[in-house]
Amino acid sequence: MAVLSRRSRKHTERELATPLAGKAVLNTIVVNILADNNWGCTPYPSGGEIVLVVAKSSEYYSGSFIYENNDGKQFGRISVRSPASGSFDITIGTILTDNAMETAMCGIP
Repeated sequence: MAVLSRRSRKHTERELATPLAGKAVLNTIVVNILADNNWGCTPYPSGGEIVLVVAKSSEYYSGSFIYENNDGKQFGRISVRSPASGSFDITIGTILTDNAMETAMCGIP
């Protein structure tokens, strides 16, 4: 008889009292966490190598555009996900200036 196991994932969300002023603020927070190790984490061996105390495992930026007409009615939505801050900025700029997209989506983002 085979036994299947499921790994559980814990998820938590915290609503900020004051939203971040932008991704530059978020990036500053991340850089400080990586540099300062405020939680006192310790390095550990894994696979014959020492794993860094605090490290980024992945990075991506995401957002959504909601297309509305002049009456505020939603006509469409585009989700964006980019692997780096710079590519996210370029993608947003491209979508915001794409007149053909506005026409196709019957509204403005």
